[in-house]
Amino acid sequence: SKTPSLWPSIVPSKTPSLSPSIVPSKTPSLSPSTAPSTDRTAEIFTFLSGVTEFDVLSDRESTEFDVLSDRESPQYRAAIWMSLEDKLSLGLNEPNFLQRYALATFYFSTSGDDWRTCSREDGNCVKRPNGSPGAKHAFLSGFTECEWWGIFCDDSGMVTDIRPPGMGDKPGNYLDGTLPRELSLITSMTQLSLPSSSFKVFPEWIGDLTSLETLTLYNDEMEGTIPESLYSLVNLTELRLDRNSLGGTISTRIGNLVNMKDRFNVGGNKLYGAIPTEIGKLTNLVDLYLYDNLLTFTIPETMFNMTSIEEIDFNTNLLSGTVPPNFAKLDSLEELILNKNDFTGVIPDAMGSMTNLEILNIEETDITKISESVCDLVDLVNLEITADVLCDSKTPSLSPSTAPSKTRSLSPSIAFSKTPSLLPSTAPSTVVPP
Repeated sequence: SKTPSLWPSIVPSKTPSLSPSIVPSKTPSLSPSTAPSTDRTAEIFTFLSGVTEFDVLSDRESTEFDVLSDRESPQYRAAIWMSLEDKLSLGLNEPNFLQRYALATFYFSTSGDDWRTCSREDGNCVKRPNGSPGAKHAFLSGFTECEWWGIFCDDSGMVTDIRPPGMGDKPGNYLDGTLPRELSLITSMTQLSLPSSSFKVFPEWIGDLTSLETLTLYNDEMEGTIPESLYSLVNLTELRLDRNSLGGTISTRIGNLVNMKDRFNVGGNKLYGAIPTEIGKLTNLVDLYLYDNLLTFTIPETMFNMTSIEEIDFNTNLLSGTVPPNFAKLDSLEELILNKNDFTGVIPDAMGSMTNLEILNIEETDITKISESVCDLVDLVNLEITADVLCDSKTPSLSPSTAPSKTRSLSPSIAFSKTPSLLPSTAPSTVVPP
């Protein structure tokens, strides 16, 4: 053509020829010459087009070929980087080739060039204090991906964790974009922790991360529903999806997560419907947080099979019925937060045997009485009770309780402590998420 190309064509057709065309044009391209890399570029694009077939778009079927054909896509940009810019210049048969491509796609998919920390132009990334988790090289640098910021590997050099430091509740990167399905090419990954970012949509493909043990995506502005594929992650031990805007119900497939032991936290969302009875299969779980949702109906009796549980937070929902006496079966329970629900009746006498209980919050409910045996725990084990009703023979404290609590009342409440003061407490406080 007499009009030169702005960029050499390097995306193979869906039926690629046996050898790529490398005949140079008599009219030079306006872009930098890539002739020495033409063979490698075509080889990489051909390889990546055939290695996976992803439904990467929600509204139509699409394959890796389609996104590699789009020069604006993160996948295309990652493939170009791998073929023309990556100083390591890995061979296609090297075991970490795909994970390096996946991480490069992740970088471009989350606006990596706009990261505050350790983007590819950040020359200060490696200058962080020695021994700190941030003592890493910049993303897309010429080091192995195991030396990139927030990436951790096993002894064989395969990625196990993506958990950039300085995120979550501390200042750090604010990742903006989407989580690409190419991350599922990292089959050795056991931890994905990317809180306090802007991903908008929960990735439907999350169930492809079959080795995942820890998933932390809280405060990520995600909408939609929790995909069913998540409940196929049978190796999960900790899940944090709190402080998003996820709707829908908690699936009955939650019973598949039998290895969940550390924390299940979906608080601060828009989940509705009943707490599924299958939740009782999580018998090793320690912390259960369902606070600040729209959950209805009663507490399922199967929950009392969860004998390892130490903290339960159901505050600010629409749960109803009476507080089940079988809470007494949960010998390890230390915190029970039930405030701002529609519970009625009496805190049952059976709960007086819960000598490990440290915090009981039932304020802003329709509970009319606390059994005497439960009130006795105030003196016996220094139980802190926050309620709108009095314990018989107990004097309400006039000052706020100083015992640590993850949940504090938004409205004036009556707190019972071992050494009460003379005036009732009226100081409001706020809910502090776990």
